[in-house]
Amino acid sequence: MNSISRFKTLDLIKNNNFVECNFIKKDGTHRNIKCSFEENQNNSSSMVLVYDIEKDGYRNVNLDTLLSIKVKDTVYKVI
Repeated sequence: MNSISRFKTLDLIKNNNFVECNFIKKDGTHRNIKCSFEENQNNSSSMVLVYDIEKDGYRNVNLDTLLSIKVKDTVYKVI
């Protein structure tokens, strides 16, 4: 598994049509989401607005709790 810094994950999410994110939700549970990037309207640099392809709705992903990200067939562990 490849590694990527949290700082670079936003670029990876922005520059790919579809990504799969594994992160910890606000309530402490783990979540996997297949999503596409939407224009970030949050003032926080750690919160990213994405469109959940499977649940057909918008979601926020906290980059500070991101565990891994999959782009095409490559999985990156977030460090």
